[in-house]
Amino acid sequence: MKFDYSKLKHRVKFYEVETQTENGLPGKEVLNTFHECWAHVETVWLKDYQTAVQNNTLNEIKIFIRQHPGVTNKMKVEFDGDLHNIKKVMNDYVDKSYMVIVAEVVKQ
Repeated sequence: MKFDYSKLKHRVKFYEVETQTENGLPGKEVLNTFHECWAHVETVWLKDYQTAVQNNTLNEIKIFIRQHPGVTNKMKVEFDGDLHNIKKVMNDYVDKSYMVIVAEVVKQ
């Protein structure tokens, strides 16, 4: 499947999550910048709103980026000032030019 790279108009930043420990107890999370790039971001369409509510996928977004090795579902991504947990990373194994990341907003 070919992807139109002219749609990459949003800036996103990927973070590796590191948990600091204090006296053997888990402490706060530290976010280390892993990668920053341009992306195409899709949210739930209005016609799919009711289905998204029923499937509990209302807070999910799809992020299309150029292929970058090392992006995993143990990371977080920042888009438009909001932090999202990465739920799924889908690589393009045919031409290896792009990848799709499904992320969900972090509860604040």
